Amino acid sequence: MSPSLSPSTLRAAAHLMGVGVLGLLMAASAPAFATAPVRIAVGIERAQDLALIEPPADHTALRAIAQGVREACVEVSSRRLRALPAATCKTLGDVPESNICVDETTEQALTLQIECLPGDLTANAVDLSRSGCETSDCYKVEAVKAGATHLLIITAAWGDSGLIIAGKITDLADGKVTAFAPTNFAPRYSDIWPRTEPHVLALLKWITREQASRTLLAAFDAETAGGKGTGAAALPSVPPPATSTPEPLAPPEASAHDYRWVGWSLIGAGVVAGAGSLFAWHKNGAPNDCGGVTCRQQLHTIVPTVALGVAGAAGLVTGVIVLVREQRDEGGLSLFLHPTGVALGGTFR
Repeated sequence: MSPSLSPSTLRAAAHLMGVGVLGLLMAASAPAFATAPVRIAVGIERAQDLALIEPPADHTALRAIAQGVREACVEVSSRRLRALPAATCKTLGDVPESNICVDETTEQALTLQIECLPGDLTANAVDLSRSGCETSDCYKVEAVKAGATHLLIITAAWGDSGLIIAGKITDLADGKVTAFAPTNFAPRYSDIWPRTEPHVLALLKWITREQASRTLLAAFDAETAGGKGTGAAALPSVPPPATSTPEPLAPPEASAHDYRWVGWSLIGAGVVAGAGSLFAWHKNGAPNDCGGVTCRQQLHTIVPTVALGVAGAAGLVTGVIVLVREQRDEGGLSLFLHPTGVALGGTFR
């Protein structure tokens, strides 16, 4: 019979499961930036030069630019800007890179058409339409007051050749200014193409979206390089300061010409030779059993005794010298072998 769970136990388990699911959702929807988010203030200089039908109080052009910042959704893994849905339009009315439709409307240009997904690089748009500014200097003051990290200014006007658009974005932290134009994002862009008013608004939103995405990537790369991420461009870490505790010394490496084994081998051979010399000396004068064959009655082992004794002594002395030399790395040693003995020669410092 299986044990039953009490209602309180089931409620506790359900609560823990809910907390775990909520934690996973929060982790999945966490912003890509570990520090303060990118806040891009937007402005347009001499908006009246566009001669839009909408009244100036609507700030139509500036609203389109702000939507461009909100639509800058960059997928971190591919480092690409998310595009408009495929069903937005059937026929493009501008350069293909802009994805602007032939039947573009003002409502579409002012609508948020791209939704960012959790984990995307995104920026907050700071709309300065109520500041009353018309110049970049005025916008800069208001952007700093609003706590923006960047200021994006668009200049657009009708000229003799068509619509001329240019822009610049300022990093308010270090004052770096980056200029941009439509040809930076669409090389086939041309000023002389005919464009309707909705097309103009859509172009303003498109160029802002493109530049905002590059600003997001630059900020992300800078944050990663600063040690808060794991990118391939990470800067080398600074080594920790030296402490007063000395590190253990590494064991000395073996010499390329280590002759200690020769010394021990010679000592071993000397011991064996010495033992042989003692054995031969013990046998000197002993009766020789020739098995009934006429031979010497006694063994004479003086010569082998002396030879083995000299060889044993030479081996011991030479082995000791080799070991001492390896220990002190002093002098040189030569060993001469002769049929009747062993000679040593060496120099010592």
